[in-house]
Amino acid sequence: MRIKIFTSLGITVAAAAAWAAFGVGGQGHYLAVWDRQVWNEGGAVKSLGPLEFAFVSERGAAFAVVSLEAGTMPPASTVRVYDRAGRVLWAAAGTGATSAYVADSGAAALVTMRGEGPSATARLDFYSAAGKRTGEAETGPPLAAAFFPGEDRFALAVLGGATAVYDLAAGVKEYELPAARTPAAGPEDLVLLVDRQRMALYRRGGRVWEANHGIYYPRLATIDAGGGWAVVGGHHEVALVSLADGRVERRWEAPADFGITDLAAAADFSSFAAGIRSLAGVEAVTWLSSRFDVIAREEHTVAQPSGSSPAVAVLAAPPRAVATGQGWRATLER
Repeated sequence: MRIKIFTSLGITVAAAAAWAAFGVGGQGHYLAVWDRQVWNEGGAVKSLGPLEFAFVSERGAAFAVVSLEAGTMPPASTVRVYDRAGRVLWAAAGTGATSAYVADSGAAALVTMRGEGPSATARLDFYSAAGKRTGEAETGPPLAAAFFPGEDRFALAVLGGATAVYDLAAGVKEYELPAARTPAAGPEDLVLLVDRQRMALYRRGGRVWEANHGIYYPRLATIDAGGGWAVVGGHHEVALVSLADGRVERRWEAPADFGITDLAAAADFSSFAAGIRSLAGVEAVTWLSSRFDVIAREEHTVAQPSGSSPAVAVLAAPPRAVATGQGWRATLER
């Protein structure tokens, strides 16, 4: 799973990022934010209040809840980090954070926005898995982030600035990469940066290759467990990319009038799921094989289609795709 794009500050940021999201681990384990609750595969583990917003880790082992105080400007909040069963790991009170990036260990970066629009800045406060504050950083408005598998390190793309790799446990910025719209992090310190027209692969901070991609408005990306492939989601298409040279191996296009809201992949890229929605009020999930053949599809008519819904995930043991939309949930099986 990749961590979705933020848009502005305060409650708007939190609401946009926490409307629906998945974190997926092995053996069919997951965490999901849906209908003002945090769920794992066994059911709801945490209900959210009117000014509470949840953020799950990429592999569904931990989540953070930002509790905003009513009537405060700039925002004031308390952040609590939980394990996947809903047990509190640590808490930070008296923060200005409106969102958080959470590692599977429970380490986190709390995001406090300053100002509005493209000229806004953000402060990142880093915390270890034990809840110890380890450091901070100043950056531009966050766009998207991706954690390295099994680590307390993540790559963060920001509006109008360099992409940075941070270590939460050490509380430091390790190195910078060029600006991008979407990062994907993989094994062996791989980072794929995707921008409007070009994408580039980096290993340990050094560029491996750079190439054009021809994907319209790319904004979602994931690297497979082996580090050999990436899948990139654009406005209306999904592309499989070879990390050997940046070649686009194959593409899948959403049906006419549908745009992609979310993209997920099995760890070994044996299947993919795309969340899509139309301006006519239809939300759908499409489950694709490794060859991008359609395995299954389900759609629902909703009152107000959103650019961030539905959210999707691909689960193992047994393989299946799951999705959450406005007022509906679905599980697609072979």
